[in-house]
This record gives sequence, C-alpha cells and structure tokens, in this order.
Amino acid sequence: MNRYPRELDELFGIIPGTDTCLFIKTGRGGTIYGYNGKYLKLAQDIHSKYGYTICVSANPIDSTCNLTSEIEALLTVCPNVERIYFAGISNGALVGSQQAWEISIIEKMLLINGPLMINWHKTKSGIEKAKDKRVMFVYGDKDPSYKYAELIKLIDAPLCQLYIVPGADHQFRGMEKEFAELVEYFAAEATSV
Repeated sequence: MNRYPRELDELFGIIPGTDTCLFIKTGRGGTIYGYNGKYLKLAQDIHSKYGYTICVSANPIDSTCNLTSEIEALLTVCPNVERIYFAGISNGALVGSQQAWEISIIEKMLLINGPLMINWHKTKSGIEKAKDKRVMFVYGDKDPSYKYAELIKLIDAPLCQLYIVPGADHQFRGMEKEFAELVEYFAAEATSV
C-alpha cells in the first residue's frame, strides 16, 4: 500500500481499525506522508501490529490548527473510535500540549520536540489542565528546545514525564528507526503509569 485507505482533502490519512486510534499530528508544513513516506510507513506498521485505527493529520504552513475540529472529522469517518493516543511532532506537539486537555477521548499524549520557546505559558497551562492524561515529553539533546527541557519539571501534572533521546536532532535525522520505535512504544504501552 502506498496510499492511505481513506484520505480527506490531503489533510487526513486514515487507516480504519479498532476503537483505539493513534492520532499523529505532524510538524508545521508536514504532510500526511512525511519525508520519504515516514508517516505512512509508521501508520502501516502500527496498524499491522495492533490493529489500531490510525489518523495522520497534516499541518499546512498557512493554517491554524483546531484539534477539536480535527478529532470531530476523524470521528465522522471512524465512529467506532472510543480512545485516542495523541502523538504530536514539533508544532504538532505544541498543538497537543495546548489543546488536548479539552478533548476527553484523548487518553495520553506523546509530545516530541515541541518548541518550548513559543507560548510556554499556554503549554504549561494546557498540560496542567490535562491532569488525568498521561503525557510524555520527548526531546532530542540536539533539538533547539533541549536547553529549555527542564521547564517540563515545573508543570504541576502528576502524569507528566520528560524523556531525553541522546543524539537526536529536531527531525531525528539519521535516527528514523529510533523515532519509529519511540512512537510504537508509546502506542503499545499500557495506559496506566
């Protein structure tokens, strides 16, 4: 398969599956396919192993992301989805950290290399409002936000954790396998801490 079974206006690539959905929000300017098809391959691999519904959401440069509307669009196509595991990359992580608290169907979040120097107060406030959601912040030690990563420890949310990936830059260049393993680990991990 070199395309998603369902595509909505090039903004969503969907592989229908179980009532658990891995929702991947790409970075600013990211497509549903990603560089060299990395998001499609990741979606196919996780769907094949776990049967999850997978939704990859593009992040056009000139758009404003409304996560609630995006989840509603997903549920229109896949009404069987009962829980969402949200994975946001770069600006997608920023969107998740600031908006996911409003969406009860999102159970846990993986936020990779979200820029901490942009609206930190909104990121902190969003995670603190999401007290019942498991949140995994991940930063490569070569990412520009790495030097601010200690700020995560100031967030008052008991299910919030910080992980550092040695050698990873903002795009995980040369570490595509590690990136895929990280997302798969998150998707497969039990929701309890």
